[in-house]
Formats: sequence, C-alpha cells, structure tokens
Amino acid sequence: MSFVRSALDRYNHASGPFEEIQLLRCFARTRSGRLVGAAIGHTWGTSCELGQLWVDESHRRQGIGAELLRCFEAEARSRGSDLIYLDTFSFQAPEFYDAQGYEIACQFGGLPDGAVLFILQKALRAPAGGGPEAERYVR
Repeated sequence: MSFVRSALDRYNHASGPFEEIQLLRCFARTRSGRLVGAAIGHTWGTSCELGQLWVDESHRRQGIGAELLRCFEAEARSRGSDLIYLDTFSFQAPEFYDAQGYEIACQFGGLPDGAVLFILQKALRAPAGGGPEAERYVR
C-alpha cells in the first residue's frame, strides 16, 4: 500500500504544483475555548475543497455550521478561489448545503441502505477578507 501511494505521489508531484496546496481551517469555540465546530479543507489554484464540516451535536441548529461555511468561503475567496466543492452523503447534510447555495455537480447511487453520494459545488464571487484560522465564540 505505501509503495503504491509513494509511486502515485511521485507522479503527481512531477505533474503539477502540489506544493501550492494550502490548508484552510475555520473554528468555532465556546468562550471557555472548547472546540464545538470546524471547517477544514484546502485551496489550490482557483479552486477550494471543503473536506470536513463538523458541529458538536449539542451546538447544532444554532447557525454555527452556516457561519463556519461563510468563514471558509470568505477565506477561499481572499486566496483567489472562484469555485468551492465538497462531497456529502444523503444521510449527512445535502439539504444544508443546498440552503447555502451549493448545487449538485454529480451523484452516485448504489450504496448500502439506498445512500447517495453527492458532489456539490458553488461559484465564489465578490472578494471578501478573512484570516487563515478564523474563530467564533458561542454561548
């Protein structure tokens, strides 16, 4: 397994500027500092991938996820990204992303229990500022 990964990494790094990939993270914390949410991904060129968006169960449905996503998008824009993409399963959050303006780029069915994997995208417009690691304090 590590041989295959190493071989693919060598090929990929010789084919594109992978050293330009930059980590992008936004966090939500309580005033006491406890982590209650995070958006984590990376930017590369003019695109951005959101890899994980998580909000602690006890803090969901309070707007934290939407705020984290806005923070993430703003930082991506400030880095020159004009497209953001992500994947989510039908049992995760496709409705949440739809409400935030994301569109289905493609979908895959045939998964256990009727689950569907969605690849979503959103065009990023008007530049906005942000920091590399923005944080929000919640109650």
